[in-house]
Amino acid sequence: MIKYVGLLVIAVFCFGCKERAEKPALETALTEKEVRDFVNDYDTMWANRDTSAMKEAMAEEYIYFTSVGSTTDRKKILGWFVPADKYKVDTAIRSEIDVTIHGNTAIVSSRWVGSGSFDGEKFRDDQRCSLTIQKENGKIKLISEHCTQIVNQH
Repeated sequence: MIKYVGLLVIAVFCFGCKERAEKPALETALTEKEVRDFVNDYDTMWANRDTSAMKEAMAEEYIYFTSVGSTTDRKKILGWFVPADKYKVDTAIRSEIDVTIHGNTAIVSSRWVGSGSFDGEKFRDDQRCSLTIQKENGKIKLISEHCTQIVNQH
């Protein structure tokens, strides 16, 4: 009888350890709502030129893959807002949002249509964008972004 009680105590202890071990994974898992809210907030940051919020949203190692094959880092993108008229978005609409989640990482596919100016040159973009978003220690960060112009092939 003592053997059975001992085994029962060990089983309960191990089950409790397993529950505690699984809990952190659940706390870091992303939800689709969190991802969609993050993307919406990120677009608002750009529209409002809120570089303080952008610094919080973008991971230190953030990288942007441009449609012409080059890369741009977080520091350079944040520098686009100084002087104040270097980068300006007049219109922006993100649609066709598709979210794929794997644990604490999400890949977001979307279509971004916008107009504005960059370094004095007007632009009108129609792009397919991919965003890589990760949740770590309860914080959601944008790791990378890649936008490619959609070319009409008629």
